[in-house]
Amino acid sequence: ATTSTPSGRGTFPTRLINIQASGDVEGYAYVGGLVVQGIYTQIEDSSFIGNLTTYSIRAGGLAGSLANSGVFRSSVRNSMVSGNIISNVLSTSSLIGGVVGNMTYGEIENVTFTGAIDATNMSSVGGIVGSYVGDNTFVENNQPIPSSPDRLNNLTVNADISNPIQTVGGIGGTINRALITNV
Repeated sequence: ATTSTPSGRGTFPTRLINIQASGDVEGYAYVGGLVVQGIYTQIEDSSFIGNLTTYSIRAGGLAGSLANSGVFRSSVRNSMVSGNIISNVLSTSSLIGGVVGNMTYGEIENVTFTGAIDATNMSSVGGIVGSYVGDNTFVENNQPIPSSPDRLNNLTVNADISNPIQTVGGIGGTINRALITNV
């Protein structure tokens, strides 16, 4: 599913609460176990159990891509992914995460990924998030401030990650401007 925030009558998030999905997912462009691409999307108390096969530039166990809508941020809380992510793409600009492929602004908290990522030809691969970019507003002296809403907190990864061509990390392939705690 692709989610978006309507305008004109106030702003509210798309919320996915207590969603459990299982099975195998295969796709192109953006691939996610629950959400393909979300803007101001909140995922809570949810899970995906299965395998993703991607020919995509953005893929994650719960969401391929999550973005903000102005000052409103997406979030993933109290959720888990168990399974394997297999890439079949020839792109040096691809982002693959066990939970979220790409996230701009927001919070990932109390999240677990268990499985494996075959990151053949992928450029930015992480056990939780492939690429994360936080907001400059919450940075002082090149460090995220403690009250930053852009945070990665209480994360667990039990995964094998193989064959990336560039950046790879247990938590994130590329992380910019985020407060990271309790990993």
